[in-house]
Amino acid sequence: MNIYRLTVLNDENDEFIREIEIKENQNFEDLHNFLKKSVNLKDYELSSFFLCNENWEKQEEIVLIDMNLDEKQEAIMPTHLMKNSIIKDFIKEENQRLIYEYDYLNLNTFFIECSLVLDGFDPQKKYPRCRYSKGQVFNSSEILNTDDSDKLREELLEEFTNLFSEDEDGDEF
Repeated sequence: MNIYRLTVLNDENDEFIREIEIKENQNFEDLHNFLKKSVNLKDYELSSFFLCNENWEKQEEIVLIDMNLDEKQEAIMPTHLMKNSIIKDFIKEENQRLIYEYDYLNLNTFFIECSLVLDGFDPQKKYPRCRYSKGQVFNSSEILNTDDSDKLREELLEEFTNLFSEDEDGDEF
């Protein structure tokens, strides 16, 4: 059984790197869950993997949840479910590129490349596993603390209220 060594980079932090090893018969949901744990991401956000060409152009999407409620509508690109998508069926060779997008409202983007395909695995090790780890991800949802968000909310409400108040000439909008 082969092991895939994946190098993971983050678009917001040049210091961030993870090397992850995963068995060929594991699925993308296993990889997704491991990435969340390894990077310390929240547990309940939507995400997708995208198979990419050598220029990082998205070719196929592997989604956590099938959101295509209207089956008549054609997908922009081929779409697969993580839990049904086995790693070896999508990563065929070294240098295969993927993009992992996590939390569409506070987007974290990770660039993944298969750096090595190893023949055999260590039965003493649990996979997926992190072989190397450096740096943390920038999480935009954690930037504002509670005091800052309350202050921001008050400022936005004041600006909104001012939009509907009288202008300098006493005329209403």
